[in-house]
Amino acid sequence: ESTRDRALSLLMLYLSNEFKTQTIQEILFVAEDIKDKYWYAKALCALIPHLADMLKAQVLQKALAAIREINEYARADMLSALMPYLNDDVKKQALTVAHEIKEESAKVNALIALAPHFDDATKTQVLEDVLIAVHKINGFACGNALSALAPHFKDDVLKIRALSAAREIKDKHWRTIALCALTPHLNQELRTQALQ
Repeated sequence: ESTRDRALSLLMLYLSNEFKTQTIQEILFVAEDIKDKYWYAKALCALIPHLADMLKAQVLQKALAAIREINEYARADMLSALMPYLNDDVKKQALTVAHEIKEESAKVNALIALAPHFDDATKTQVLEDVLIAVHKINGFACGNALSALAPHFKDDVLKIRALSAAREIKDKHWRTIALCALTPHLNQELRTQALQ
Protein backbone atom coordinates (compact mmCIF):
# COMPACT_ATOMS: atom_id res chain seq x y z
CA GLU A 1 0.00 0.00 0.00
CA SER A 2 2.91 2.37 0.49
CA THR A 3 3.65 1.95 -3.22
CA ARG A 4 0.07 2.90 -4.05
CA ASP A 5 0.34 5.99 -1.82
CA ARG A 6 3.56 7.07 -3.52
CA ALA A 7 2.05 6.48 -6.94
CA LEU A 8 -0.93 8.67 -6.08
CA SER A 9 1.36 11.45 -4.84
CA LEU A 10 3.55 11.30 -7.94
CA LEU A 11 0.60 11.15 -10.27
CA MET A 12 -0.74 14.42 -8.89
CA LEU A 13 2.57 16.15 -9.62
CA TYR A 14 2.48 15.28 -13.30
CA LEU A 15 -1.16 15.80 -14.20
CA SER A 16 -2.13 18.93 -16.10
CA ASN A 17 -5.02 20.92 -14.65
CA GLU A 18 -7.35 19.51 -17.27
CA PHE A 19 -6.52 15.90 -16.40
CA LYS A 20 -6.25 16.67 -12.70
CA THR A 21 -9.85 17.83 -12.63
CA GLN A 22 -11.00 14.77 -14.57
CA THR A 23 -9.16 12.21 -12.46
CA ILE A 24 -9.31 13.59 -8.93
CA GLN A 25 -12.49 11.70 -7.99
CA GLU A 26 -11.06 8.48 -9.35
CA ILE A 27 -7.86 8.95 -7.38
CA LEU A 28 -9.85 9.58 -4.20
CA PHE A 29 -11.87 6.44 -4.92
CA VAL A 30 -8.62 4.43 -5.20
CA ALA A 31 -7.31 6.03 -2.00
CA GLU A 32 -10.43 4.82 -0.17
CA ASP A 33 -9.24 1.25 -0.83
CA ILE A 34 -6.07 1.76 1.21
CA LYS A 35 -6.64 -0.28 4.36
CA ASP A 36 -3.67 0.83 6.46
CA LYS A 37 -4.69 4.08 8.20
CA TYR A 38 -1.16 5.50 8.08
CA TRP A 39 -0.86 5.11 4.32
CA TYR A 40 -4.46 6.19 3.82
CA ALA A 41 -3.82 9.39 5.80
CA LYS A 42 -0.55 9.92 3.95
CA ALA A 43 -2.29 9.55 0.59
CA LEU A 44 -4.98 12.04 1.58
CA CYS A 45 -2.38 14.51 2.85
CA ALA A 46 -0.55 14.24 -0.46
CA LEU A 47 -3.74 14.92 -2.41
CA ILE A 48 -5.02 17.87 -0.37
CA PRO A 49 -2.82 20.58 -1.98
CA HIS A 50 -4.28 19.67 -5.37
CA LEU A 51 -7.97 19.78 -4.44
CA ALA A 52 -10.58 22.48 -4.96
CA ASP A 53 -11.79 24.12 -1.75
CA MET A 54 -15.08 22.25 -1.31
CA LEU A 55 -13.52 18.86 -1.97
CA LYS A 56 -10.49 19.85 0.12
CA ALA A 57 -12.73 20.44 3.16
CA GLN A 58 -14.24 16.95 2.85
CA VAL A 59 -10.88 15.25 2.37
CA LEU A 60 -9.35 17.17 5.29
CA GLN A 61 -12.03 15.75 7.59
CA LYS A 62 -11.27 12.23 6.35
CA ALA A 63 -7.53 12.84 6.79
CA LEU A 64 -7.98 14.10 10.36
CA ALA A 65 -10.13 11.07 11.19
CA ALA A 66 -7.47 8.73 9.78
CA ILE A 67 -4.67 10.60 11.59
CA ARG A 68 -6.47 9.99 14.89
CA GLU A 69 -6.04 6.25 14.31
CA ILE A 70 -2.32 6.11 13.47
CA ASN A 71 0.79 5.79 15.60
CA GLU A 72 1.07 8.77 17.92
CA TYR A 73 4.57 9.65 16.73
CA ALA A 74 3.44 9.74 13.09
CA ARG A 75 0.61 12.16 13.92
CA ALA A 76 2.98 15.10 14.38
CA ASP A 77 4.36 14.70 10.86
CA MET A 78 0.92 14.30 9.31
CA LEU A 79 -0.53 17.25 11.19
CA SER A 80 2.44 19.41 10.27
CA ALA A 81 2.02 18.50 6.59
CA LEU A 82 -1.63 19.53 6.70
CA MET A 83 -1.27 22.87 8.53
CA PRO A 84 -0.58 25.11 5.49
CA TYR A 85 -3.88 23.97 3.94
CA LEU A 86 -6.14 24.40 6.95
CA ASN A 87 -8.47 27.26 7.75
CA ASP A 88 -8.71 28.45 11.36
CA ASP A 89 -11.57 26.08 12.29
CA VAL A 90 -9.80 23.02 10.95
CA LYS A 91 -6.53 24.13 12.58
CA LYS A 92 -8.35 23.98 15.89
CA GLN A 93 -9.49 20.45 15.05
CA ALA A 94 -5.87 19.53 14.28
CA LEU A 95 -4.88 20.97 17.66
CA THR A 96 -7.52 18.79 19.31
CA VAL A 97 -6.03 15.75 17.55
CA ALA A 98 -2.60 16.72 18.90
CA HIS A 99 -3.95 17.11 22.43
CA GLU A 100 -5.50 13.62 22.25
CA ILE A 101 -2.03 12.07 22.00
CA LYS A 102 -1.30 10.20 25.22
CA GLU A 103 2.48 9.72 24.83
CA GLU A 104 3.92 13.02 26.12
CA SER A 105 6.95 13.06 23.83
CA ALA A 106 4.76 12.51 20.75
CA LYS A 107 2.31 15.15 21.98
CA VAL A 108 5.14 17.67 22.40
CA ASN A 109 6.35 16.94 18.85
CA ALA A 110 2.85 17.48 17.47
CA LEU A 111 2.34 20.72 19.39
CA ILE A 112 5.73 22.02 18.26
CA ALA A 113 4.78 21.31 14.65
CA LEU A 114 1.47 23.14 15.01
CA ALA A 115 2.46 26.15 17.12
CA PRO A 116 3.96 28.35 14.35
CA HIS A 117 0.73 28.13 12.32
CA PHE A 118 -1.51 29.85 14.87
CA ASP A 119 -2.29 33.44 15.75
CA ASP A 120 -0.41 34.86 18.73
CA ALA A 121 -3.07 34.08 21.34
CA THR A 122 -3.45 30.43 20.32
CA LYS A 123 0.30 30.07 19.82
CA THR A 124 0.88 31.29 23.38
CA GLN A 125 -1.57 28.68 24.69
CA VAL A 126 0.12 25.93 22.65
CA LEU A 127 3.52 27.01 23.98
CA GLU A 128 2.17 26.89 27.54
CA ASP A 129 0.87 23.38 26.86
CA VAL A 130 4.33 22.36 25.61
CA LEU A 131 6.00 23.81 28.70
CA ILE A 132 3.68 21.75 30.90
CA ALA A 133 4.37 18.60 28.90
CA VAL A 134 8.18 18.96 28.74
CA HIS A 135 8.39 18.31 32.47
CA LYS A 136 7.09 14.80 31.79
CA ILE A 137 9.62 13.81 29.10
CA ASN A 138 13.29 12.87 29.08
CA GLY A 139 16.24 15.22 28.61
CA PHE A 140 16.74 14.46 24.93
CA ALA A 141 13.12 15.18 23.98
CA CYS A 142 12.88 18.12 26.36
CA GLY A 143 16.10 19.66 25.02
CA ASN A 144 14.90 19.23 21.44
CA ALA A 145 11.49 20.69 22.25
CA LEU A 146 12.87 23.78 23.95
CA SER A 147 15.43 24.27 21.17
CA ALA A 148 12.75 24.07 18.48
CA LEU A 149 10.46 26.50 20.26
CA ALA A 150 13.06 29.01 21.44
CA PRO A 151 12.37 31.54 18.64
CA HIS A 152 8.63 31.44 19.39
CA PHE A 153 8.79 32.46 23.05
CA LYS A 154 7.87 36.17 22.80
CA ASP A 155 6.34 36.61 26.25
CA ASP A 156 8.79 37.05 29.17
CA VAL A 157 6.71 34.76 31.38
CA LEU A 158 7.03 31.97 28.80
CA LYS A 159 10.76 32.64 28.47
CA ILE A 160 11.19 32.34 32.24
CA ARG A 161 9.23 29.07 32.26
CA ALA A 162 11.24 27.75 29.30
CA LEU A 163 14.48 28.71 31.04
CA SER A 164 13.32 26.95 34.20
CA ALA A 165 12.42 23.81 32.22
CA ALA A 166 15.81 23.86 30.49
CA ARG A 167 17.66 24.22 33.78
CA GLU A 168 15.78 21.21 35.18
CA ILE A 169 17.02 18.85 32.46
CA LYS A 170 19.19 16.35 34.30
CA ASP A 171 21.35 15.33 31.34
CA LYS A 172 24.10 17.94 31.09
CA HIS A 173 24.43 17.62 27.30
CA TRP A 174 20.73 18.24 26.57
CA ARG A 175 20.50 20.93 29.27
CA THR A 176 23.37 22.76 27.54
CA ILE A 177 21.74 22.44 24.12
CA ALA A 178 18.42 23.80 25.42
CA LEU A 179 20.09 26.68 27.25
CA CYS A 180 22.18 27.60 24.20
CA ALA A 181 19.07 27.62 22.01
CA LEU A 182 17.16 29.80 24.47
CA THR A 183 19.92 32.28 25.33
CA PRO A 184 19.78 34.44 22.16
CA HIS A 185 16.07 35.00 22.77
CA LEU A 186 16.44 36.14 26.38
CA ASN A 187 16.92 39.60 27.83
CA GLN A 188 20.19 40.35 29.63
CA GLU A 189 18.91 39.42 33.08
CA LEU A 190 17.60 36.04 31.90
CA ARG A 191 20.79 35.41 29.90
CA THR A 192 22.77 35.85 33.08
CA GLN A 193 20.54 33.30 34.80
CA ALA A 194 20.94 30.89 31.89
CA LEU A 195 24.72 31.08 32.08
CA GLN A 196 24.93 30.50 35.83
